[in-house]
Amino acid sequence: MMNANNEQKIDAPQNIKWPFAPIADANAVQADYGDLLVLTTLGELYGLNLDTGVQIKLCEVALPKIDHSNDHEHFGISKFRLHSSFDGKYSAVVIDHGQIGMLIETSCGRIITHLNGGNYCEETVPFSACFIHIEGQDLLIHRTDWNRLDVTDPVSGQIITNRLIAPYDSPEKRPEHYLDYFHGKLIPSPNNNQLFDDGWVWHPLSVPRTWSIKQWLTTYPWESEDGDSIIDFPLGDDWSIPACWIDDHHIAMWGIPIWDKDEEMEMRAGSGIAIYSLSNSQATIKKSIPIPNKNKCIYLFSNGRQLYAVTDAGTTIWDINSEQQVCQLADFIPQIHNKHNGLLIAFNANSISTLSLSTIKFNSEN
Repeated sequence: MMNANNEQKIDAPQNIKWPFAPIADANAVQADYGDLLVLTTLGELYGLNLDTGVQIKLCEVALPKIDHSNDHEHFGISKFRLHSSFDGKYSAVVIDHGQIGMLIETSCGRIITHLNGGNYCEETVPFSACFIHIEGQDLLIHRTDWNRLDVTDPVSGQIITNRLIAPYDSPEKRPEHYLDYFHGKLIPSPNNNQLFDDGWVWHPLSVPRTWSIKQWLTTYPWESEDGDSIIDFPLGDDWSIPACWIDDHHIAMWGIPIWDKDEEMEMRAGSGIAIYSLSNSQATIKKSIPIPNKNKCIYLFSNGRQLYAVTDAGTTIWDINSEQQVCQLADFIPQIHNKHNGLLIAFNANSISTLSLSTIKFNSEN
């Protein structure tokens, strides 16, 4: 791997051969069994210590059969997705672009509760789910219908966000708190106080938004529907776009908003990265980093100082302050950024590759 500008040599990723059933998904954790939790196609969960390469089988669960009849060329193919609490004690296996999932006690495979996100246009979005850690407690946020999110306590297996929203029986009268919005990919802020929701509404249009988890759990039970903390981002033509939190008040998102000829805000796909500041109940573009649209961006990560833009050709690293590219990692396509260890992690069915960001000397440091 070479640095894009000064041909500086970069240490090659460390490769770990996977000797078990093919990997279905993986997630970074900080657990006593390792720093990577791996789900196989047989429903096995393994803990992997990336320093030693030691793998420990934790449990095995019966995976549901994936129905591929609703697979869509644009929205995506149904597949298993693994989510986990930071300490790896709890995990959730769900079907992205599908309807169901399960919340699991990782050490033994006990199914705490089954998850169901509803069967209305579920093929259009990833299964909305993420873990948060707030006030010393692990909680799972997950979709329970196309337009409803709930929070489950893994200890009890009970939903703790019970609230009444009347059914929408008549077009003439919309019930109070009714939300006409398809929840999508969920990303909690670093402090777990806010949630980024990459959903959409009928035209269809992408409507990314953020809102306060803290207010939802402590003050107003309908915060996810119509709370005053909701901040909508510019409308776009597509959803499930790469996005990440830079810190608790800034979000980076692929696609720079521009005004079209009809003076309507829309996303220009592939034009670069927009950095939004969340203040005064608004999402305001603080910076934009134009990037040539040579390859499709599939992931965005940040450590607060740099942005890592992952495409199907490799990864480029951008300095946020200077808005300049400082490094290029050709052919390295990580799906995971472990902020705690400073690692970028790529995996396929039979191997795992890690690259320590501490081994890279960026151009801005020369």
